[in-house]
Amino acid sequence: MEGKLFGEWNFLKQRLSAEAIAHFCREREIWVCSIGKNVGREQNGKREMFQRPVLVVRKFGSGIFFAIPLTSTVRCNDLFLQISGGSFLVLNQLKVFDMRRLIRKMRRLDECEFEYVMSQVRRVVFGK
Repeated sequence: MEGKLFGEWNFLKQRLSAEAIAHFCREREIWVCSIGKNVGREQNGKREMFQRPVLVVRKFGSGIFFAIPLTSTVRCNDLFLQISGGSFLVLNQLKVFDMRRLIRKMRRLDECEFEYVMSQVRRVVFGK
């Protein structure tokens, strides 16, 4: 079963890579993103598009962005941060994505909540 999912993801990834048009995102936005079938404990996408919500934390001009995957699974440790709406950010899974992976925008965090999220990202990533 695992090999079949990797094959399906590879086919979809090739299709996404060939797309010329990408959505444009902004920092603080939560998007449904085709994150794929990943390895080990990395967050996987679900359904036919291997999708999962992500929070855009930094956008770069070259069509890529840093994002943090979200999960609905309740986790009570310092690597997960609950945000408005009830989802949890998986703080240690910050990753670079291409904008062609974006499917649809869900919502945007307010500035105050986003600043708190970023302070927690710095704590997890840099130990500060």
